[in-house]
Amino acid sequence: MEPEKDAEDNHTQDTRRVFLVRHAESEQNVAAHRLAARGEISALLSLLSIGFDSPLSGGGRLQLAQARASSSSQFLQRHDIKLVAHSPYQRARQTASGLFGSAGVPLIELPFIYEKTLVEHVRPGQMDERIRSLCGWIDARPERENIVVVGHGQFFKRLLGRDAVQANVSALECTFSKGKGFSFVREHQLAPLILPDAGADAHERA
Repeated sequence: MEPEKDAEDNHTQDTRRVFLVRHAESEQNVAAHRLAARGEISALLSLLSIGFDSPLSGGGRLQLAQARASSSSQFLQRHDIKLVAHSPYQRARQTASGLFGSAGVPLIELPFIYEKTLVEHVRPGQMDERIRSLCGWIDARPERENIVVVGHGQFFKRLLGRDAVQANVSALECTFSKGKGFSFVREHQLAPLILPDAGADAHERA
């Protein structure tokens, strides 16, 4: 029985807790909502002019201010966060800095967790390669638990095999191990929702 106990101990040591945080509402989210919910043709022009690296919207900045005033500090203390990684896109950088920048934990930019590209809609395997890069990065980190990754809805949806994109400024609490990958545990909402269908999948790319 001892070898089985050792195997269980090794599995426990290998398992980490990771929080996948979607960035606050972006200008891209606002334009996509206008196009999908209201059919505003001008929103299409806005999406084209914004491009992939969208900044936060006024609503997104308000979300961060509200989260800082309440839940994000409690979240950090309650979960004893050791490290925050984020996407290279400015909306994710702004969210990571806004939520966790004053907490004294390291903030690291990961170049491979950007949002789903147009090519990846046709070749989703390319996104899977980036997901494997994230798994390898987490597995190699010296922190054994409580890592936050601030990124994007479609990326996290693909990573967990979910049916819908999570809401802005929500944290998907997961366990992670090299053998089993990510397993969803529960969702935490760190700030009030701005868009009434913020969790909808149809046109959200941020």
